[in-house]
Amino acid sequence: MTASKHAGFGTIVRVKTGQAIQDAIDKAASRGGGIVFLPAGTYSLEAGLKMRSNVMLQGEGRATLLKRSSLAETPLAEDAAEGSVRVAVKDAGAFRAGVEVAIRELNPNGPIRDMARIRKVQGNKVWLETPLVCNYAVSRKATLFNAFPVIFGREVENVIVQNLAVDGTRPENESPSSGECEGIQFTDCAGCKVLDCIAFNCGGFGISCSGGENITFRGCESYGNVWHGFHVGLGKTTGSARCAIENCYAHHNDWVGIYICWNVTESVFLGNHLSDNKLHGLLIGPFDNRNLIANNVISNNGESGIMVARRAHPCQSNTFVNNILCDNGKPGVTPAVTIESPKEGRYEHFLFARNMIIETRKVQGPGAAAFFIDEQTDHIALADNYLQGTWRSLADNRSMGGHNSIK
Repeated sequence: MTASKHAGFGTIVRVKTGQAIQDAIDKAASRGGGIVFLPAGTYSLEAGLKMRSNVMLQGEGRATLLKRSSLAETPLAEDAAEGSVRVAVKDAGAFRAGVEVAIRELNPNGPIRDMARIRKVQGNKVWLETPLVCNYAVSRKATLFNAFPVIFGREVENVIVQNLAVDGTRPENESPSSGECEGIQFTDCAGCKVLDCIAFNCGGFGISCSGGENITFRGCESYGNVWHGFHVGLGKTTGSARCAIENCYAHHNDWVGIYICWNVTESVFLGNHLSDNKLHGLLIGPFDNRNLIANNVISNNGESGIMVARRAHPCQSNTFVNNILCDNGKPGVTPAVTIESPKEGRYEHFLFARNMIIETRKVQGPGAAAFFIDEQTDHIALADNYLQGTWRSLADNRSMGGHNSIK
C-alpha cells in the first residue's frame, strides 16, 4: 500500500452504526481510496463491514469497539427454492431490514452458499436482497441465522484495518451457526494488513486469511474465540502465499492459537505469543510448504505446543527456529512437538533448530520425549535444541525414513 492511496480522501464517522461506517468505506472507494477514521466509542453492527480496495479503516485502539449483534436463529417453516427471495421461518421476531443472514442445513460443517441482507420482514416471511442459489428443506433442518464476519474483504487489495477492537458477541450457548461469525476475515485478497487490532469472543476465527498473497497480521491480539485465534489457509481457488503473522498474541481460544490450514506457502510466523489455547499453540497441515516459524513463545496450551497434524496430504520444507515451548499439554505425557503421519505420502524436510523446550511441572514416571516423530516422515532434522526440566529424551523417533538427523 502506498500513502497516496489514502491521501486523497478522509472522513470521520460520527454516527455509531455499521451502516454509517459502510457508507464512509464506499465513499472512500469511489474516490479511489482513502482513510475512514472511527473515533472512540461502541459501534453496533447488524451486517458485516465490506472493505473496498485502497481503503484504510482506522480506530483509536481498544476504545474503538465494533460489536456485532447477538446470534439469532430460527428454523425454516417451509422449504425454500433456488431463485427465491422469500423465506418463511417459524419466528422472525429477531430479524429486520438490513440484518445480514445466511441459511444452513443439518451439516454444521458444510459450506454456506447463501448470505444476504434482509430487505423486509412481514409476519414470519423474510425477503432477501438477493435470490437464493440453493434449495433448502425443512426435513434437513434448514435454519436462518444472522451470520457475518464483523470486518470482511473479498477479492480486494491494499486494505488496512488498524488500531481497533472487534467483539464477536460470542453466544452463551454455542450453536453450529455461530461458526460463521469471524472477527476480521479476508478471502482471496492481496496486500492487505491488519495492524494493532483486537478480536475477541468471535463465533469462528478471530482474525483470518483464506486465500491470497502478501497478507499481514501484526501486533494483534485474538482471544476467547470459538475456533482459532489466527487462521491462514485456502481460499476459493488458491491457498495463501507470502503472508505474515508477526508479534501477535493468541490466547484462551477453544481450538488453536495459530492455524496454518491448507496450502500456505513461503509465509512467516514470527515473534508471536501463543498461550492457554485449548488445543495447540500452532498447527500446520496439508500442502503448507516453505514456511518459517521463528522466535515465538508457545506456552500452557492444552496439547502439543506445535502440531504437524495428520491430514489427507503432506507438507514439506518448513523451518522452526528459536522458539520457546513451555508447559504444553499434560506433564509427562504430551510431547512439546508432535509430527504425525499424513494419510498419504510423507512429511519431509523439516528443520527444528535452537528451540528451547521447557517443562517446569512435576511429572509422574520418566516423563515424555520432547519430540514425537511418527512413521511416515523423512528428512526431519533436530539441531541444537535445548531441553530444560523433566523430559525423558529428546525424541520418540518412529520414522521409517532413512534420512533423519536427530541430535
